[in-house]
Amino acid sequence: MFIVNAGIGPRATEILEFLPRHLTVTEGATVAWISNGFHSVVVPEERTDFPYYLPMEIPDSLPIVAVNPEVYEATDGFTDTGFFNSGIIGPGLRGYGTRRNGVAATLTFNESGKCRYICPIHRKLGMVGAVTVVPR
Repeated sequence: MFIVNAGIGPRATEILEFLPRHLTVTEGATVAWISNGFHSVVVPEERTDFPYYLPMEIPDSLPIVAVNPEVYEATDGFTDTGFFNSGIIGPGLRGYGTRRNGVAATLTFNESGKCRYICPIHRKLGMVGAVTVVPR
């Protein structure tokens, strides 16, 4: 298993990068993204058309702002369209993570190629990364 840090350091001075930013693995390898902060991993990188927050209408009330489910809700591996969402990774539900059982999200890469990903929360700050998968 390969580990990628999603951000590193104390919250006030956190480095908003994936470390390492580029990783090369062989087919069948699993990558785990870990975080002590407030991050998400979304593949493919080009899928940046969704906002982090959405207005939500409540009957007989003022609208509120809510987290977009496309950022918040994790997928179980790649979908049929090649989309992956880690959900919010962080220190658990008492903090702000949405992943069950901890602070990591994992993904197994079974096909060779290059997989680019982003943190949709911090994409405008350049929080992007890539996994290059080579044949065994």
